Amino acid sequence: MTRVACLTLLLACVLWPGTGCAKADAKPNCNKMRACCTALKGVENGLPQEHEILCHHDPELDEGCVETIADIAKFTPSKTLPAVCR
Repeated sequence: MTRVACLTLLLACVLWPGTGCAKADAKPNCNKMRACCTALKGVENGLPQEHEILCHHDPELDEGCVETIADIAKFTPSKTLPAVCR
């Protein structure tokens, strides 16, 4: 039940208008993070399912998406990591 509530809250924050990288004043590297997440969708054995939340959080909460890109690279096997994620 707690997981469902957390996921619902997270999705609401991501989908709420005016948040995330879509903002005109998006922080640096958010475009790179979005490109990385998009590229990972087409990669077999890419980002493990338990870490997919990294591509669905509010990137404005961190320092310009840099930590998220680093975490994605850390949890994705290097042989399947798209170049845009490096």
